[in-house]
Amino acid sequence: MTDNRKFRSLKTLVISGSLLSLTACQELPPFNFAVKDVPVSQQVVQADLRSITVNVAHPDEKTGHLDPSTDKALPAIKEALNDALNRATIFQDDAAKHVNLQATVLKLDPPAIGITMVTDMDCRYVITDRSTGVPIFNEVITSQGKVPMGFSWIGVIRAKESINRAVQNNIAGFLDKLEHSPITIARTSMSSAPVVSNSPDKTATTETN
Repeated sequence: MTDNRKFRSLKTLVISGSLLSLTACQELPPFNFAVKDVPVSQQVVQADLRSITVNVAHPDEKTGHLDPSTDKALPAIKEALNDALNRATIFQDDAAKHVNLQATVLKLDPPAIGITMVTDMDCRYVITDRSTGVPIFNEVITSQGKVPMGFSWIGVIRAKESINRAVQNNIAGFLDKLEHSPITIARTSMSSAPVVSNSPDKTATTETN
């Protein structure tokens, strides 16, 4: 086996073990993709967000290494994305326009070994008008999670935390890009003060490929 294949095998072992610990490992801390300190958005998308889906890219969509165990993390990514949108209150529940949000993980490249653990992530976010089927927002967000030795001397814990940070930073990057996109208006420019929050319907599903 070549050195490169050995490296990839080790990387897969590390991330697979970490992702499986979502339900199996009690010793390691759980994954935590929740974004810290999400501010209320100063901009508003005049649309009611009806559903959120999170899936893994097809082979021809990938932008880099996509670990085979990435699908295990999709429910947690969706939960964190929904939570961040709720706290940002960027969508408008009483809007006439209804939209869907689809997040597709294009790359999730976790670390294998090292002092500073680094995870790279790409994710495409597409917001689609349900009445026309036309995307009104389509952006790929690139993020990175870095965890130094000082965080923990146990490598798998640092690797796991680097995944946490990569996902958190990706969702935060999406919120920032959305807030500053042309599809938003200033909250203060609205003629009234409607209740604005993200409330996907209960039929929203997490899709895997």
